[in-house]
Amino acid sequence: MFENTEMWAGRQPQLCCNDGELDIECPYTRPPTILFDPDVASGFRMVSMNENYPAFEVSPVPIPGPDATAPPQFRGLYGMPMFVTIPTADLAESTEFWIDALGFFELFAIPGRLVHLRRWAFQDVLLVPVDRSATLPEMTVSFACVLDQLDAVVEACTQIRPGSVTGPHTRPWNSVELEIHTPENARVIMTAARPYDPDSAEAATLRAVGIEPSEQNGPRLHTSTNRSRTT
Repeated sequence: MFENTEMWAGRQPQLCCNDGELDIECPYTRPPTILFDPDVASGFRMVSMNENYPAFEVSPVPIPGPDATAPPQFRGLYGMPMFVTIPTADLAESTEFWIDALGFFELFAIPGRLVHLRRWAFQDVLLVPVDRSATLPEMTVSFACVLDQLDAVVEACTQIRPGSVTGPHTRPWNSVELEIHTPENARVIMTAARPYDPDSAEAATLRAVGIEPSEQNGPRLHTSTNRSRTT
């Protein structure tokens, strides 16, 4: 089942299903949510919007149209709600490709160890090096959560797919993480930030790579951090 929610408040075409084909009807009006359901003869059914609602102001994606303008690269600092980690046998080559071909920029780097790339807001990618002779690991995607959610995730994963979860692991970047292997062999990291202690070993580790502590908001990139493309 997949969900086709409203893409643009008041501007998405109405959707309907005629003889198994999805049609788009004009004029633009606000449609209900459409779900594809193989158990329904037509394949589509409508559901209420009681729980789902337009929230397009949080998205950087512009309203589609002939005059649509891409937003600028987003250089603000925020807690990432999610990001993907991509292994590469050539960190410099991959960085160059993502920047010059795909329009990303280097937000932060630990030379030879990690490059944090971004394009629009919430489009975060971490490139990490692996040995050229090694088989590239499966895709990794990380999702932010909070500490009191971790036990429930472990319980659910263990019940549904025994052996699929390891952790929690305390990491030197001041988070507690679970590692989950999904049925399709994706590697999912659920990462919860710990309360920030500027005197902790984790704070010292962050300072060593150019991330300056902030007692109120946790770690932030130091303004003097080297953001060159040296890898």
